[in-house]
Amino acid sequence: MKQSDRTKGEPLQELEVLRRQITELKAAVEQHERVQAELRERELKYRKIFENLQDIFYQVDIAGKIIDVSPSVLRYSGYTREELIGKSVVDLYANPADRGTFLEAVSINGEVSDYEIQLKDKWGKVVETSINARLLKDASGKPTSIEGTFRDISARKRTEGALRASEERYRLLFYQSPVGVFHYDHSLRITDFNDQLVSLLQSSRERLSVLDMNTIKDQRILPAINEALQGREGFYEGPYEPTTGSARVWALMRTAPLFDEHGQVKGGIAIVEDFTKRRDAAREIFMLAQALRSIRDCVSITDLEDNVLFVNDAFSKIYGYSPEEIVGKSISLVRSASNPPSVVEQILPATLKGGWEGEILNRRKDH
Repeated sequence: MKQSDRTKGEPLQELEVLRRQITELKAAVEQHERVQAELRERELKYRKIFENLQDIFYQVDIAGKIIDVSPSVLRYSGYTREELIGKSVVDLYANPADRGTFLEAVSINGEVSDYEIQLKDKWGKVVETSINARLLKDASGKPTSIEGTFRDISARKRTEGALRASEERYRLLFYQSPVGVFHYDHSLRITDFNDQLVSLLQSSRERLSVLDMNTIKDQRILPAINEALQGREGFYEGPYEPTTGSARVWALMRTAPLFDEHGQVKGGIAIVEDFTKRRDAAREIFMLAQALRSIRDCVSITDLEDNVLFVNDAFSKIYGYSPEEIVGKSISLVRSASNPPSVVEQILPATLKGGWEGEILNRRKDH
């Protein structure tokens, strides 16, 4: 058909099609620009996250060459990101043989979580590290790289070490204490105890391990036991007859609460000492002191520096010094200046060897 034969409406139709194509193209361009803007914004956001990671992100190829690492590595290792990219990760291992063990773990499971390993920083200092990583593969399933994060857990490891040391010290104190020690829960059942408690009560591990303190025949200790369960310290001193043993003791017991990780009382600890011998010795010393005070002979007791520790009533009456005036002072207060020095000097050495006997001049307070 000749150009002259075209109808007048055809150019208008072509123009409309062209306008429509231009509008669609413009919309496509605007959509493309929006997508690009969103991608740039997203890349910027992820870049900020990447650069401010507290943990360290890294990616290495299957041979161990570092492909990428987050800038946060500087804080933990002293290396800049630029110094590490292209470097072999094996050079960062405190023990290079650990790299093979790590690769084996990642290969078996495809990933590892909280995998602990020792790395070293720029100056060779060992850094305790926890790693989360996964193995990346290509379309054929061939491993290509490993990526993940790691963090410095040196402070946590030191805390754990200190806690273990503290627990070990407590364990030694608990089991090797010269006095009886036991733990108990809210139901008043003994949960742990040392051998010294068994010996003190003349009992056995078998009988103590099943003891319910609600059923003990001598319940004089229970108020102190329950004080600890109320979050307070408890104390008991007095006679005690154990349910599981044959001992008859004068017991000195202190109790204190035990707390869980939330600060709640979970039970108590009791420290028990057999005070029988010390009580009897104290009673005997008291009786002897009373006897010395009441006898008619003059008695004084001094230490190795000749300072007075004790005087009886006869001494005070004869020399005129009350106990308050002379105890703690030198016995020379009552020595006469007319005593030959050689006699005075031999008293203490002879006394230490078994005793001294002789004559010496003393003086009263008012002379």
